[in-house]
Amino acid sequence: MGDIVEQIVCKTSDLQNNEKRVFDLAEDGGKVLVIKQDDKFMAIGHKCSHYGAPLVNGVLCGHQLSCPWHAATFNIITGDIEDFPGCDSLPVHEVIVKGDNVMVRAKKADLKQSFRVKSLSPKNDNNVLTFVIVGGGPAGLQCAETLRQEGFTGRVVLISSEDSYPYDRTKLSKTLTSKVKDLLLRSEDFLNKANIEVILNATVEKLNTKEKSIQLDNGSVVNFDRIFLGTGVRPKTYDAKGNNLKNICYLRTHLDANFIAENGPNKDVVIIGTSFIGMEVAAYLNGKAKSLSIIGKSKYPFALTLGQQIGEQFRKLYESKGIKFYTECGVKEFCGDNDNQLKTIILTNDEVLNADLCVIGIGGEPNTDYLKGTDIKMDKSYILVDKNFETSEKNVFAGGDVVRYELSIVNQSIVNVGHWQTAQSHGKSAALSMLVKTSDLKSVPFFWSMMFGKGLRFAGNNEGFKDIIIDGNVEEFKFIAYYIDNAENVVAVATIANDPIATLFTAFLRSGKTLTAKEIKSDPKAWIKSMSGQPK
Repeated sequence: MGDIVEQIVCKTSDLQNNEKRVFDLAEDGGKVLVIKQDDKFMAIGHKCSHYGAPLVNGVLCGHQLSCPWHAATFNIITGDIEDFPGCDSLPVHEVIVKGDNVMVRAKKADLKQSFRVKSLSPKNDNNVLTFVIVGGGPAGLQCAETLRQEGFTGRVVLISSEDSYPYDRTKLSKTLTSKVKDLLLRSEDFLNKANIEVILNATVEKLNTKEKSIQLDNGSVVNFDRIFLGTGVRPKTYDAKGNNLKNICYLRTHLDANFIAENGPNKDVVIIGTSFIGMEVAAYLNGKAKSLSIIGKSKYPFALTLGQQIGEQFRKLYESKGIKFYTECGVKEFCGDNDNQLKTIILTNDEVLNADLCVIGIGGEPNTDYLKGTDIKMDKSYILVDKNFETSEKNVFAGGDVVRYELSIVNQSIVNVGHWQTAQSHGKSAALSMLVKTSDLKSVPFFWSMMFGKGLRFAGNNEGFKDIIIDGNVEEFKFIAYYIDNAENVVAVATIANDPIATLFTAFLRSGKTLTAKEIKSDPKAWIKSMSGQPK
């Protein structure tokens, strides 16, 4: 019993149904989250396995508990992660009720770690099936792990175009100096023990669906029984004279991030693009670069995603830091010296900016060139998939940034969503489908950003939104923004300084409910109060 901690934490009457509370369980600081539901008690890890958010502040809806920061969702009975971001589940501790006393029994190791890696099926040499995964991003890694978690014992091959094992790309634009070893989602040792074969620095040149094979750029051919395509997107290049000069760069990999971090300080830096990559890079370089200029087609940043009012306040915030905006214009020419080093940028309005470094973030293009000549149905270079994430070709599945799929949980529209969390959910769903298991995707798109201490959360899909209703004060960066579609329904929310409301909205949609503009205009807090067990 030396590795076990056993302790009475409370009385049965200390917690109401749907209440959760953290208790100290060990002298060395071990803590557990105790939840009471339907007069039964559960005890699980108290921190989110993603970034360590306190789950006591999360959203409890049925048997699911969601992280207040980024909406990772866990089953409170099994501890399993059921929606993302993150890779790991939560430890589950034994609860014993004796009379009025609630006792928790836990392993000391579980208390120290606060997360649990799901068990993986070993490879069986008698299983001759080969499942290939193309793409080392969140969709590909989650697909590979889910296959092993769900009992697949055949061969799993993960092919990545990068020089590293899968890593957390979301941190690149926020912390440009991050080293890839500190960003790894899974170590080489982990993947080896999981019998997931990894081929790095390789891209697919051709997919043959009839022969069930792929040809790599290194000349090798890999045969498969089923394949998952998670090849993601590449940055769009800026079409202007001189765009091949030195120190014009894009942010996609850890090498790109480190290059910008090394070459930005004490330099004149110009950023093209007023969406999240460009704006996060600008926030990071502020105070380090000699000067910072941002070029954008829209008058305000995030105009298409967040709307003009919020975008205007972010512009004012950035300008208060000394960052200059050049909007409603573009680049006519990149100009360099005799060494082809960028020196100035001429705008379409003929203004000239000094530029030692230019970072371009104007969106992405799907990596699907290798599908030319196949019968896979496409939509503007994106792969079309069904509800099981299978393409028009049998045994060929796809997910992540590279697909268009039906977002039935929000508004039944066919969409492309380029979020980290969404890609993970696609990878899991596709893996289940590859194993001929039920795959009912109930994941609500979710993303987050942090700029000058302002933590933005966004849940839903507001593509083509008609209106915005704001509850709160945008100028103070404390608000909930509700995005309204043509049917007068709320299809997304954006929040700052209002955790866990964005997470609550994901639980609201998963529960099958619909929120209307009329309800928000009548009482913007009513839907929050309607969620049983949530903060009033």
